[in-house]
Amino acid sequence: KRPCPISNKQQAELIEGGEFLINDAGTAPGIFCQKGNKIFVVLPGPPRENQPMIQSQLFPKLKGKDFVKGSFHTKIYRIYNVGESAIADLFRPFKEDIEIGFYPVNGGWCEIHLSKYITKKDQLKKLSPIIKKAEKILKDAGLFFTEDKDISKLVLEALIQKKLTLSFAESITGGNLSGEFVKNPGASKVFAGGVVAYSNEAKKNILGVKQETMDKYGAVSDAVVKEMALGLKKIMGTDIAISVSGIAGPDGGTKEKPIGTVCFGFVFGNDVYTKKELFIPPRARVMVRAINMVFVEILKTLLNKQ
Repeated sequence: KRPCPISNKQQAELIEGGEFLINDAGTAPGIFCQKGNKIFVVLPGPPRENQPMIQSQLFPKLKGKDFVKGSFHTKIYRIYNVGESAIADLFRPFKEDIEIGFYPVNGGWCEIHLSKYITKKDQLKKLSPIIKKAEKILKDAGLFFTEDKDISKLVLEALIQKKLTLSFAESITGGNLSGEFVKNPGASKVFAGGVVAYSNEAKKNILGVKQETMDKYGAVSDAVVKEMALGLKKIMGTDIAISVSGIAGPDGGTKEKPIGTVCFGFVFGNDVYTKKELFIPPRARVMVRAINMVFVEILKTLLNKQ
């Protein structure tokens, strides 16, 4: 029941003899129109809108009209805690008949794309061993990688399968860790809740962190995140309880604890341990890397327990 802007009404206009391409991610449809041996295509600009339209609607139409003879087959992997250049170096000896690309994404992970334009069925059979060779390179290098899906979604699927519950105690991430997880439908099946203990008072009064621990080691320390995670476990009673505290910047860093220092506390059942990482600023990138680090650790742990 909102008033419709004129620009939105114009999106309903159609070229004579054309047909609409449905846009599932926005209001502006695409248009497909053929005149003789020429095809005209009109698409909305945002990639998040036009890319799915190209893949699901435009390409099949072009193929059906014999404008293209084959199809693209692409395998994408997400690789965490490693830079684009390091991955590219690993694949320098890789001389297989396939297109390969390396792409950093939002400072959170890198993607490797293995693509091949297939025109004959027998070409498709040759792709599988090539992809397995690429996987072996990543495994031999000790890199953690996943399929092309949000890692928080993969964690949710694994927790549901194993019937485990989860909770977070957040300082540096300020609730963004919980937000990244609950964006996935079905998160309520495993996620009990989170505590945003940003101040030292909240860490002490809510999670039970000892004042002497903070005085001796500082809020960003293995000792503090361990007490945060154990306090969270006591409050929430979940199978997995995870805490995170760090220095996102641009201020607050020291020689001993520079900007980008992040400490993590993990409680997996009876196992309690901590980790410390140093991420490259700026602030937003440090927070993204910290969030991904938590999900990577959960997924690696669950996979190792299979």
